[in-house]
Amino acid sequence: MKKWIHKLFSNSKDVSVMRILTIFVVLDIILVWDYQCIKTASFVDMGVNNAGLLVGVLCAKALQSFGEKKEE
Repeated sequence: MKKWIHKLFSNSKDVSVMRILTIFVVLDIILVWDYQCIKTASFVDMGVNNAGLLVGVLCAKALQSFGEKKEE
């Protein structure tokens, strides 16, 4: 488990700040949305702004990691 968590944040010994920010933003959006669904005891629409932010952050991370692989 410890190896998996370390690999989640970094491929090398340096910790990737972009990965930490991506994980934080994604977890923040998902957890708040889950809380709202549980609190109201029904399915709540996520909203276009939150869904757009979620997709945007994930796409930015994918493009950033693709760019890193080209440089190496």
